[in-house]
Amino acid sequence: MRTHRTTKLFAAALAAAALAPAALAEEEIRIGACQPITGRFAFAGVNINAGLQDYLSWANEQGLVKGKKLTYIYEDSGYDTDKAVATFKKIMAQYSPVIMYGESTGLGKAIAPELNSRYKVLYASASFSSELADPKTHPYSFVSGPTYSDMFGILLDYIARNPKGKGKPRVAFFYSDTEFGKDPIAHAKKRAAELGVEVVAEIVTKVGAVDVTTVEVDGVAIPASATSGWRLVDKSRIELAGDYSFTKGVANVVVTYSSGFKVDPWNIPGDIEGAVIECAAMKWKERERIGQVSKMVAGENIDFRGSPVWATFKSVAESYHRTVI
Repeated sequence: MRTHRTTKLFAAALAAAALAPAALAEEEIRIGACQPITGRFAFAGVNINAGLQDYLSWANEQGLVKGKKLTYIYEDSGYDTDKAVATFKKIMAQYSPVIMYGESTGLGKAIAPELNSRYKVLYASASFSSELADPKTHPYSFVSGPTYSDMFGILLDYIARNPKGKGKPRVAFFYSDTEFGKDPIAHAKKRAAELGVEVVAEIVTKVGAVDVTTVEVDGVAIPASATSGWRLVDKSRIELAGDYSFTKGVANVVVTYSSGFKVDPWNIPGDIEGAVIECAAMKWKERERIGQVSKMVAGENIDFRGSPVWATFKSVAESYHRTVI
């Protein structure tokens, strides 16, 4: 139901944008998109991109805008806000589309000032951000359904009306450390308090970054492409599309990638900062016995290996570990 409703709403918005005076003066009506064809949101971006391509092809066949051709222009934004902003500006500069589709809540918020003051085109995306849905501050942003806050509120209303056991209902908030993950939390806390629902825990999951740079099959470089090449489906899976095969053996498929976390140096995660400081302090205390494995003290052999601080650091580091196979 959501997909069907969203498609119809987007189609209505598209038709409205295509019928704008500036668009009607052109023989070709251009629709631009920043799509996460690669990156951690590629599992959705590839399919959304294909869906928009199919819809616009159908719209042209049906003559949705009489006498006009709808042209779809997209580029891979990799679910990276900085890259997406650059892609948005590039497409706007080169093609001047009447509508732009964006990859994320983060992109929508980042381009909002210039969208309002400079570009002034209809902007749609996969986001259901409460902020982007506000027509007073984001008059050009089109949100195609209930906001994240609306969804959270509906769920909390249901929980409040259908308690399990005695006492007031209890919930835990579990969400990702992303713009769309954090978007409804303030509203959800307020709504939970109004409904008498106790929030017993709040867990924020860390989001890793995997950047695949090259893929080679039997020594031949394969381009990054959703239709004929490779694409990163998620943090642990790469798919080859098109007429590609490889011989059986060792190292016949070589993937070059970097992984880790993009961190603001002035906003380092507290657990990492604490672990690093703890390790540094421990090593400073041990500076007079660097290289020593053990030492006899009062007849007792003290083993310096396996310090608890390293176990703590390892535990913290493991939560940031990602593997690409």
